[in-house]
Amino acid sequence: MSLSGCASLTETATQVLRSSGAGEARRLFESGSRPADYVQALARFCDPETRDLLLEEFGELPATLVDTVIGAWLLAERSEKAFTLRSSAPERPLDFARSRRTRFTIDVEDDGVVVTLSHVPGRHAAWARPFAVAV
Repeated sequence: MSLSGCASLTETATQVLRSSGAGEARRLFESGSRPADYVQALARFCDPETRDLLLEEFGELPATLVDTVIGAWLLAERSEKAFTLRSSAPERPLDFARSRRTRFTIDVEDDGVVVTLSHVPGRHAAWARPFAVAV
């Protein structure tokens, strides 16, 4: 995520997973839900504009990303640590766009877990599209 709306989207997702959406995310995990179910649940906690952006963004990204975010959130949640989903503009956006790169990293630190996502919207590896979240 790298455009202006992406930072507010990840901040919103972080707040939802830290508060009102935590119980729903836990329930979905316990029932073995699919990545698309998490995205739909998260969207229900957002205002209409943010919901549309969230569905658009996660609709482009590999489902593995959602699994990674939820796994990192669970690690933080079970350890009673802070969880943060953060957007970071690619250091070299043209390289990201040309290679259709999506990067997500997980940092586990003393005070919490941070998932950082970098990509250029609309420029993703074609082979990953079949794995995109169906939203």
